[in-house]
Amino acid sequence: MSDKFKIKLNTAGVGELLKSVDMQDALSTLAQGYAARLGAKYKAEPVYIGKTRPNVQIGQVIFSMDDGEKKHNHLLKGLQHD
Repeated sequence: MSDKFKIKLNTAGVGELLKSVDMQDALSTLAQGYAARLGAKYKAEPVYIGKTRPNVQIGQVIFSMDDGEKKHNHLLKGLQHD
């Protein structure tokens, strides 16, 4: 058996898969879950399609809370898995 394998990805197919509605729904569900875990001070923005894949942002509801975020890193801690 050969130790060397060559895998060639169909980049157009991968791009289509990443931009699919199913992927957008999965990403939205994950973002909503993380935002809920962080509490009412955070919200997940709607999914938007970038050049290569869908994107979602989780941010603060009130931007003036930035100082507390810098000090305590709530967003980073909320994204860590248990």
